[in-house]
Amino acid sequence: MNTVPDKIKTVLSVEDDEFMIFFLKDIFWVHGGGNYDFKNVNTFKKAREILAKEDFKPDLLLVDLMFPADDNGKPELKNGLDLIKEIKENPKTKNAVLVVFSGYSDAEIREKVLELGADRFMLKGEYLPKEFIEVIKQIISRRKEKKVYN
Repeated sequence: MNTVPDKIKTVLSVEDDEFMIFFLKDIFWVHGGGNYDFKNVNTFKKAREILAKEDFKPDLLLVDLMFPADDNGKPELKNGLDLIKEIKENPKTKNAVLVVFSGYSDAEIREKVLELGADRFMLKGEYLPKEFIEVIKQIISRRKEKKVYN
């Protein structure tokens, strides 16, 4: 069984669905053993703002792909893919563990997400809470072993 790395990990979730935010908070609180500092922002704009802060360096980023667009209210996939690209191009965040957690299941998009540098694509509703946190622990442990970690 994998263990959580030694120090408390900062998690930034980029999620707009209230139920999913509650679900994620619960997972990290109940199943994370107090080893995670969970923060959520509900827009790509807010994600960019918090990631730009000099003193904010997340260990894990959970990013949803689909959010309502500001101007027309229709889901805007491009912004999610752009955010992933920005995260991986930013020297401060490029080594953070990046997991896309989305209900968008198109195979081409899943491939694109991984090509852009995400560590994993996880489909919403596919994991029970304990399974979800175990997958996260495994990803963090693998990255720590490879010494590609913040």
